Amino acid sequence: MAGAALFGLFAAAVVAVNIVLGTARHTLVPGELLGRVLGVWRTVVWGAIPVGALLGGVLTHALGSPARTFLTSGLLLFGVAGFAFVSLRPGAFDDESATALRVLHQDR
Repeated sequence: MAGAALFGLFAAAVVAVNIVLGTARHTLVPGELLGRVLGVWRTVVWGAIPVGALLGGVLTHALGSPARTFLTSGLLLFGVAGFAFVSLRPGAFDDESATALRVLHQDR
């Protein structure tokens, strides 16, 4: 039962991350390059799936059970989310980042 709950939590996090990344891609990438960027993105993401499956199998074998693997994955996910929350909070970007974004969007 705990494994199913952790899997659901992980799946919800994947959905949230996909929404944020998709929005960032469509906001930051110029329209004429969007098709190429999406093609590279899908190649990398779909190519990483078998690698992740292999690493998940190795981790499950090392930890001894799928529930421990999901727990470890969930804890790592919370660690990454905490790091992102601290790093990407409003005001964390300095003036140079804001200038770079203005230059990036200058052509629009």
